[in-house]
Amino acid sequence: MTYDLIIGKQSIDVFNYYNVDELHGLNRQDCIEYNETKKDAYIAGLCNWSPHNPLRAFVFINTYRFNNTHEDVSLVYHEMMHLSLRIHGWKPQLEEEIITFAEQQTNDFFKIYNK
Repeated sequence: MTYDLIIGKQSIDVFNYYNVDELHGLNRQDCIEYNETKKDAYIAGLCNWSPHNPLRAFVFINTYRFNNTHEDVSLVYHEMMHLSLRIHGWKPQLEEEIITFAEQQTNDFFKIYNK
């Protein structure tokens, strides 16, 4: 399966990429007004279906959130897990719980490993 990989420098980039004001419950104006920091962004990462082609997935990564730590890896991993579940099948009602658990376990591993 092919998908759109969007590597942005701020959250607004995903709205600009698709030239939309609304995207899966998120909106451009809220994004513009959000005070993004290196620890908190309107969108750190997002995986969903293209607003222009419901059969094509996309992964968006906001690199402004990168801090040169293992959490950069887990952010990408988190969104790629969403993508993998879309490609291979999943139980939508459990998706966020399953992926967040894997992300937390990845972060815990690196906390131990980096001691």
